[in-house]
Amino acid sequence: ACSARPQFALAWRLLGNIRLKRATLRNEAGLAAAAVDAYAEARRVNPLDPWSALGEASARRALGDRPAALRALGTAVLLEPNCAPAWLELAALRLAQGEVELAHEALRRAEAITRRASGAAFVSGYERELARLDPATVSRLRAALGEGP
Repeated sequence: ACSARPQFALAWRLLGNIRLKRATLRNEAGLAAAAVDAYAEARRVNPLDPWSALGEASARRALGDRPAALRALGTAVLLEPNCAPAWLELAALRLAQGEVELAHEALRRAEAITRRASGAAFVSGYERELARLDPATVSRLRAALGEGP
């Protein structure tokens, strides 16, 4: 799909998602780097897509490139300030860098978005994804930050 329609940003983002998932399962840096390339192309084609920026941040973090991951996350939350998964990823990155207060702040922001959305009637999958947090990641972060369950 990417080669047949190179301006199809969603295809590039999905390719990045597949490569990042494979990189995580196989613990292969080459696949994570290939995911970065796909997300970067998705962002080039559609610079207003926060999900591609978030994916790129995750792939860059997997490669250990924290400054680039932080820049991509900054773009994601700038494009979509209510993207709880981006704030959660930012919390994990900040914690990995030893920036505990900034990690607390990002986690609180992610959880606040999810709380505000809990009574909302969503009209799209996009809106549902904005408020969706991975409970296992939230639990790990809360434990690492010394917060309750």
